[in-house]
Amino acid sequence: MVYLEYHLETKQVVEIHQNEPVTVGGYDFGKSDDFEVGDEFEQTIWVNRVDEIKNVTSHSAIRNNPNAKRLLQENAKLKAENEVLTESLIDLKTQYMSVPCQYHQDYSVKIDKVLEGVETDGTV
Repeated sequence: MVYLEYHLETKQVVEIHQNEPVTVGGYDFGKSDDFEVGDEFEQTIWVNRVDEIKNVTSHSAIRNNPNAKRLLQENAKLKAENEVLTESLIDLKTQYMSVPCQYHQDYSVKIDKVLEGVETDGTV
């Protein structure tokens, strides 16, 4: 069994998880035996109905173009890499600020501006 995380408004699956996901606002999940982790790259999947215990009782799926699969996989990989870079930048700022120096305050402001950009467009 896998967990299909989907957007509540569009009903489109955004990710398939092996374990129960923690969802944020606007998303939910349903349990299914019809898919495997990674199928979200090969198919566009919609959750039509979920019962009271989160079992997917109706879904639709259409096979993606092979180029779409590759692009979706690359996008997922880049998002993961970006998350690591963002965490590294935050760690760098923390370490940098722990060393006393009169110029560190200026660099901290520059790092903060980079992090603001991450929040705005999601890239480092």
